[in-house]
Amino acid sequence: MICKFFGSYFDILIIQYLTPVHKIFYSSIYYFIIKIIAIFYNKIKTNNFFNGKDYEKKFYIFLLDILGNIIAIFGFLIYLEIIELKFCKLNYNLKIYISKRSIDDLKQSNGYLGFNEEDEQSEKNKNSISSELESNLL
Repeated sequence: MICKFFGSYFDILIIQYLTPVHKIFYSSIYYFIIKIIAIFYNKIKTNNFFNGKDYEKKFYIFLLDILGNIIAIFGFLIYLEIIELKFCKLNYNLKIYISKRSIDDLKQSNGYLGFNEEDEQSEKNKNSISSELESNLL
């Protein structure tokens, strides 16, 4: 019961701090790791990777399953933008580059004044200081 509670708690934390997609991909990676551990546990326990007849058939099925999981994990890493592919403009539509392009577009548009809040604040301070100096001189 305690393990189930902490499992659910950490699932909620993944969804809260990341996205639900991370949770889906996490479970896939978790079961991939469990498969790898199980195959080595079976080797240690029974001195064989697979039990019973048709050893080669089971081995090829397992190998294809693991290969499919590795390809899926690589795809997850690309989808979550953990790995960037920087060839053939495959990184053009990543979140980072989209936000950079939007900022550049705002700077080039006519509606952009070139000020942010800090610039406006410093401009007000300069104007107030200059007006105080002029009043003191007069």
